[in-house]
Amino acid sequence: MVSSLQKRVFLCFDLDNTLIGGNAAQVGAYQMAFRKHGLPRVHDRAVIEKFGIVGRVLVRQLYPFLTEREVTALVKDHDDFLVKTTYRLVKPLPGAARALRLLKQRGYAMAVVSNSRHRTLFTLMKAGGIDRRWFVTCIGNDDVLHPKPAADEIHKAESLTHLKAAYMIGDTIYDLLAARRAGVKAIAVLTGHQKRTLLKAYSPYALLKNVAELPRFLERDMKKTYIRLKNKT
Repeated sequence: MVSSLQKRVFLCFDLDNTLIGGNAAQVGAYQMAFRKHGLPRVHDRAVIEKFGIVGRVLVRQLYPFLTEREVTALVKDHDDFLVKTTYRLVKPLPGAARALRLLKQRGYAMAVVSNSRHRTLFTLMKAGGIDRRWFVTCIGNDDVLHPKPAADEIHKAESLTHLKAAYMIGDTIYDLLAARRAGVKAIAVLTGHQKRTLLKAYSPYALLKNVAELPRFLERDMKKTYIRLKNKT
């Protein structure tokens, strides 16, 4: 039966703009950190366009003249502002929590693989109405040497759970690249800042409007997989 296949299916999810709406919280925290360090202001859009890459790289790209020590201090201040103040700006994404509950009920194993640090990861999840207990593990960028777009976060989740990931769901090309490098089917969602045309250029396995569409998509895909396997026997 299809349900027996589901019990072996491991899903990896990005967090920001895939499961929660984190733009305002992240931008607010970065702008507060930039002001604290006396840096010239950059437009909010310039910050948002960098989302998907790890914070150190984001800061380095915006302010290439900073030393490594200054980058480290700025990222720490961003995290401080996020967990103490701007997390209140996180918004739930419509249908995301319901979809995750449904997937868990159907027997899927799920993990979060995020370029956020653990210090901010659980704060963001809670603020966005995402229960960490729905996931078999939650991986942050501080769990690995090379975060997305490298495959390390997916491999770390696989190592901890002893499961092979079947799908990676995310809103940026960095999620798609990580999936490709991990040998995982990539599902792109259109709830982030990157446009459909850019995401399609990276040839995702599927392109969905949002995570709310995922349970129905997986049900159809599992049926096709079941039929294909049955025809082989």
